Amino acid sequence: MKTVTIENEFIKLTCLSQGATIISFEDKKLKRNLITSFEEIESYRNDQEFYLGTTVAPTAGRISQGQFVMDNRIIQLEINNGPHHLHGGSHGLSSRELNVTQSNERLEFRGSINHQIDGYPGSVDYLIVYELKDNQLIIEHHATPFTKMPLNMANHMYFNLEGSDSILDHELMVNADKLVLLDETGAPGQVLLGVKNTVFDFRNLRPLNQLLKGHPQFEISRLLDHAFIFNDDKHLSLQSKELSLDIETTSDSVVLYTSNFFDGQFVRDNHRVANNYQAIAIETQKIPNGVNTTLDEQPFHSPENPYYAKTTYTITHRP
Repeated sequence: MKTVTIENEFIKLTCLSQGATIISFEDKKLKRNLITSFEEIESYRNDQEFYLGTTVAPTAGRISQGQFVMDNRIIQLEINNGPHHLHGGSHGLSSRELNVTQSNERLEFRGSINHQIDGYPGSVDYLIVYELKDNQLIIEHHATPFTKMPLNMANHMYFNLEGSDSILDHELMVNADKLVLLDETGAPGQVLLGVKNTVFDFRNLRPLNQLLKGHPQFEISRLLDHAFIFNDDKHLSLQSKELSLDIETTSDSVVLYTSNFFDGQFVRDNHRVANNYQAIAIETQKIPNGVNTTLDEQPFHSPENPYYAKTTYTITHRP
């Protein structure tokens, strides 16, 4: 694994060549890493449980039973998370070494990866771009498959803007009227829930600790692990006492995951144990498990119809 860094007046970004993984997203004024990171870099090499800061592909999220139908054929993927296929499989992009080039405030990660080992129809050419512009990080995901197959990429950074032990004192706003309910096995299903009058209503800025009021879904997920479907204006905000993180995206949804299963299993880069609800993963992506529902109108891509998504992260200091 190669370590590369870009920085400007506002942000310092440190990444690994494996999976285009972001291991530090530093606000330079506060000299603070805004994401959860492993204490030891070697921990990233075999991370197939937390996916800290990495790029998940060819498909983000769970594919129910690891199966889908394409052109009247049943495609069986690797099962690597309970009864499901998660984040592209154990040989997915997050575990692969990529070629990286650096120019000023821009990084480009490239690789051609054969995903047949995890059950996919073929290979994919990837280009992942990280670029700094003033107080913004811009991420672009490009993927061109050699043959027709599902594609849905996401970055898997976990944010805590204070570097603290709990995310629940942060405030969240998501411009989404609906989210995708999980089925009893934990996979995203076909059923949508309107967020109005529920603990999932973050259409206005609200503290994340409102989730502690509980919901039957949390018997499956412990806390938040859901895809919110954006309204036409696709954006969300996370705020702490000192900082605001505003995110805009071309993607149709965002999976928000409140680190419900850290369970003290690793040590963070500030030498503290990673406990549950320490951070929130903000995974902008297409609607997950779209190959098995009607929620994603275009789950499949081809050489003639490549995949593209762009997400912009803006850091602002609050008065």
